[in-house]
Amino acid sequence: SQRLMEKVVERRQLNTAYYSIGKVNTLELFDTNPQSKFVVFSAIKDSGRSYTITIRVKANGSIYVVSGDDEIKAENHTLVITPQFNYVINIPDPSQYNPEYSYSATWLPTASVAGGLAGSLNVSPLNKYSTIILISTTAQVPLKSEVVLNSLVDEYNNYNIDQNKVTAENTIKFIDDRLLFTSGESTKVEKGLKSLKQN
Repeated sequence: SQRLMEKVVERRQLNTAYYSIGKVNTLELFDTNPQSKFVVFSAIKDSGRSYTITIRVKANGSIYVVSGDDEIKAENHTLVITPQFNYVINIPDPSQYNPEYSYSATWLPTASVAGGLAGSLNVSPLNKYSTIILISTTAQVPLKSEVVLNSLVDEYNNYNIDQNKVTAENTIKFIDDRLLFTSGESTKVEKGLKSLKQN
């Protein structure tokens, strides 16, 4: 469901996609290490829009934010406040970045990311007699696919546990209510029998 996939996006912080932009191709970069997130967004004012920051890291380690044809020098590990959002450039080792490439970070709304991830899933039964399902993805980054699929299974299991708890709680409440009602009825019957015996 869309809500389960949105939980995956929120829990795994998948709102931001990172890219390496070379002369020939653009590759999505994905790593579970928080230090790999070279731009960290915060204080998003309109969570229904997407936002992109593109940077270049020069051979001398200086960092520039690319804005159209302009490059504006930026400070590493310093909060930048804009009217729409805030961000921090987080580059632990500038030598790991190719000075010939640009690197972009794009923040996307949760529903949009969840919809894209859900669209890349293939779900089918193992066979027509099986209750086992096969889940695969057509995403281009294997590690990201693994994280998404494992997180989706975790969220599904958590959802089932929560649903079972609700069912159990409702069953217990029903039984307790019935016991109260039944004990009240049996008290009335006992009083009626006692009254009959006295007469």
